[in-house]
Amino acid sequence: MTELPVFLLPIILKTESLTGNVCSSCCERRGLFILVILQTNFKVVDGNLNQVVWTFSGAKGWYQAKAVIDDELVIVPCNDRNIYALNTENGELVWNYQGDFAFIAEPVIVDDKVIVSAQDHHVLVLNRDTGEELYRVAANGAVVSTPLYDETTGAVYFGSFGKELISFDLETGDINWVFGENRDLATIWGELQFYLVKN
Repeated sequence: MTELPVFLLPIILKTESLTGNVCSSCCERRGLFILVILQTNFKVVDGNLNQVVWTFSGAKGWYQAKAVIDDELVIVPCNDRNIYALNTENGELVWNYQGDFAFIAEPVIVDDKVIVSAQDHHVLVLNRDTGEELYRVAANGAVVSTPLYDETTGAVYFGSFGKELISFDLETGDINWVFGENRDLATIWGELQFYLVKN
């Protein structure tokens, strides 16, 4: 997947139909660029970045976070309290999940699951095909950054405003561990990174 930095997009977006304030990096898959433009219409453009392939205008809010795409679906978080799953080919709504707060972090697709950060002190795991909530993992504070998935262990990691790091098993939803209790940990806003350290 190709990712373009935000600062290049005003130079690239030359057509009148693609005006708007781009608030996130865009991603590319199968020759389509997914743009998160700070407005209520979500746009997908062709590989030359000069023609809108389709537009989804069913949301009532703005898109503040990056969408994620696989071969069949574009999963779009929106500040209207919905996660939208759109058909990659034509932009038709496949399903939506409604929450209690704005969704402002990029979701993660892993096989038949979608992992979503939520400001209501949870990470949600949804069925990729239907949007049904499979389970949720509780945190002590809002979760506003993208969870990190480790395919070698099947574990998901995330941080929260509750000054904690949490790891859980994606298949079962069981907590592996929580780090932060009785420690001087700061509120976690940013995305987590893995670093391999040899002893």
